[in-house]
Amino acid sequence: MSRPPKRLGLQPGTNGSSISVITNSFAVSQLPTGTFVHYNVGELHTLFSEATRSLNPFDLPEFPDFTHTPKRERALEIIDRLQMQQASMFNPRAAFDGQRNMFRSVELNLANNSGHFQVYFGDPSAAVRTNSKGVKVCITRVATINPRSLLAVINGQEGYGSESLTALQLLNVLVRMKPIMTYPSNLKSFFTKDIKESLGGGLELWRGLFQSVRPTIDRLLVNVDIATAVMYNSGPLIDLILAFLNLRDIRDLNPSRLKPPSEAKLNSFLKGLLVYAVVPIGSGRPRYRKIQKIVMTGADQYMFTNDNTGQHLSISAHYYQAHQYRMRFGSAICVDVGRDIVFPLEAVHVKEGQMFKKTLPPSLAPRALKFSTQKPNDRIQAIQRSTGLLGYGESDFLRHSGMVIDNRLIAINARVLPPPPIQWGGNRQGPDVPRGGAWNVLGKKLYKPGVVKAWAVVFYDTRLDRHQILPFLKMLVEACQELGMQFPNRPPDIIPGRPGVDDRGHHELMETAGAAAIRSFEDQFRQNDPKRPTFILVILPDSAIDIRTSVKSWGDCIRGCPTQCMKTGKLAKANNQYCNNLALKINTKLGGVNSIPFGDTETMKLLAKVPTMVIGADVSHAAPDSDRPSITGMVSSVDEHFCQYVASTRVQESRTEIIADLDSMIEHAVENFQLFWRFMRGRPNVLPHRIIFFRDGVSEGQFQEVGDKEINQIKQSLARIWEVRGLTGDPPRLTFIIVGKRHHIRFFPKENRDADRSGNCPAGMVVDQEVVSPVDYDFYLQSHGGLLGTSRPSHYSVIRDDNSLGANTLQAISYTLCHVYARATRSVSIPAPVYYADIVCARGRFHSRLIHDGSDSAVSLASGDGPSLQEHQQAFKGLAENMKTSMYFM
Repeated sequence: MSRPPKRLGLQPGTNGSSISVITNSFAVSQLPTGTFVHYNVGELHTLFSEATRSLNPFDLPEFPDFTHTPKRERALEIIDRLQMQQASMFNPRAAFDGQRNMFRSVELNLANNSGHFQVYFGDPSAAVRTNSKGVKVCITRVATINPRSLLAVINGQEGYGSESLTALQLLNVLVRMKPIMTYPSNLKSFFTKDIKESLGGGLELWRGLFQSVRPTIDRLLVNVDIATAVMYNSGPLIDLILAFLNLRDIRDLNPSRLKPPSEAKLNSFLKGLLVYAVVPIGSGRPRYRKIQKIVMTGADQYMFTNDNTGQHLSISAHYYQAHQYRMRFGSAICVDVGRDIVFPLEAVHVKEGQMFKKTLPPSLAPRALKFSTQKPNDRIQAIQRSTGLLGYGESDFLRHSGMVIDNRLIAINARVLPPPPIQWGGNRQGPDVPRGGAWNVLGKKLYKPGVVKAWAVVFYDTRLDRHQILPFLKMLVEACQELGMQFPNRPPDIIPGRPGVDDRGHHELMETAGAAAIRSFEDQFRQNDPKRPTFILVILPDSAIDIRTSVKSWGDCIRGCPTQCMKTGKLAKANNQYCNNLALKINTKLGGVNSIPFGDTETMKLLAKVPTMVIGADVSHAAPDSDRPSITGMVSSVDEHFCQYVASTRVQESRTEIIADLDSMIEHAVENFQLFWRFMRGRPNVLPHRIIFFRDGVSEGQFQEVGDKEINQIKQSLARIWEVRGLTGDPPRLTFIIVGKRHHIRFFPKENRDADRSGNCPAGMVVDQEVVSPVDYDFYLQSHGGLLGTSRPSHYSVIRDDNSLGANTLQAISYTLCHVYARATRSVSIPAPVYYADIVCARGRFHSRLIHDGSDSAVSLASGDGPSLQEHQQAFKGLAENMKTSMYFM
């Protein structure tokens, strides 16, 4: 059943000045002319005979163990081979997505709408031999699909239904078929080695293209963008391993010299990698095998029994007898490729074009980012030149279907919203008006400056001493005081740390620092004041995630003391700007407010009419190669300026996108909203009348499910709170907006006069026509000024708007909230509460020893003995009582 259209009858926004922009999309000028038949592709498992199992392990056919559903690349290869072997049946060829969906413009002649096929690799004439291998494929007819069913959707006459969604899937498969049969690819992108760069660590970067057919108002577009993939280095496996482990001497790969940590890392890095034998030297198609694990025995020592001769010999001896090849590095480790097949490293090479899908080491991330960053003009020119690679004019699949795609990027209308003025504290007259998405803190006073009574400094770098730290502390205190913060007029205690200790040692050191702060500044406390340090500054080595984890766990969960970490490398280079940035963080952690949106704007006046709460929520998932639990984070505003927030964090099932404990998080938000107004504003009965909920991290395919379930949770939670407390009036009305960053729509100024200094569209650019959804109400907002590369606008999808705010107000609120991010004097790319929710999720990983102490490692997970969700939840520490109402995460 189709969803009802929501955009129909809703007028786009009108605020702001008009500009013309180009977007990275090509128009579909003609849909496929006829209908297609949709088929489900099933089984795809390899058949073995008993004879296969008795062959010499060094001579087994490729992919010897394929009894599970194959990965996408292999599935594409199997169906391609099927269509070659059954050429008369598959003429014209069917389009296949590499998963389960096949489409064909002419119906296949299948008995009872289902057919079974056996696909052979190698010499088809040998298929009847006892030791041959085949892949069984089952193809079942599903439905007839008319691509023109999408016309009713793009014209706003109806929402998506089963046929129109499948038709959209069909168009995407047709568009992608030609390049994915030629180049390495993932679901939506393909990559070429024409532009590549070494990354280090056995990896390299390839540039490619993303493409996706998107229904928009009155037309279909193909969104094309530059993509980047991390690839394994191809060539000798031994070179790859040396590069990964940063070794130069092959003797370091001897089992006696390879330490257990390196063994575990190498196993994780190599698992699943396709390799092929280069000894003996053969001709024709290589036989690829997947690495299962490394073998901590050299080829000279690894013994096996040759099934053909019965001889018991080493791998090195076998290679010399069978292939006249003498091992050069017979003491180096070997690799196991499954079914007891073991290869020496020097005898195999790595297949080209294999994507690295694990977590990229932090040390390599900057180089990867630099490679993928392109200036706006360079990016748009590269996309425009990509039509040859995309092959829209040469694709047999598109030509047979009748689908035609234009070869020019489209131009559309956009608007630039006026920035919200920024109000500071002190006696300064008038607010600041941001220019280019930025404003300046120099000469300003914070709106609500914090008071520091007692503090201390801990440093971990043994190369430092007190005299090197004191000048920086003087500069920092002066910067804070210039902004209006209060500090004692004498330096704090500076305490050296010990980098090599465990959690307990770090916690004891922090307790020592806290006690020193109270002792040194005891005169700053009044008689009834609780005596606790205001904050502790911790100076860390440049790479010290374990120490930072311990420090934050102590401050957030055990002692309830704000901590501010900084890197040693910043000391020598610190200037007034750096100290000002540090001051903004410290002030916010202490309950201060740096600046607020000016209250005398239409947006702030509207929000002030009734008590309004703004919420940001996110779910953070572990790396693809880990099944650690997901972390949920939510922040909710308590003040009328939407600058002060309280946070909630939870642990839930791995890779579950829907927030499981949203009910209690909403209760926590409402309770703290009321407490703030009671104790900070002297109004005990104020409750939110309106909630604006910004949800991050949801893919477009999950919009409906996540929106429906979480909206129901929120409304049920609010109804229960009102009922239990016996509150009069209705619960708050809800506006629920999903904010997306992981999309590929980009905008480029058509005229140079409309660009900012980076060549990007100006901050405040909004698009809510032409390239937006024909069904749901959505808009793109580029709220930040350009810095490096091409700016990415954020995508806002309004799933529910019980407050009837309308386009202009929703866009103005979203843009205003991008200016209250307390760490910066620039507008950010997403509303501050969304940003905060993301930070809260990341900070939550510091609150569990199971997530950061390595007990949940890839090695234990592979054997299925990792901690359970219940164990993770028990290990997850809650916040200390006095941190529950602070912005500790800043």
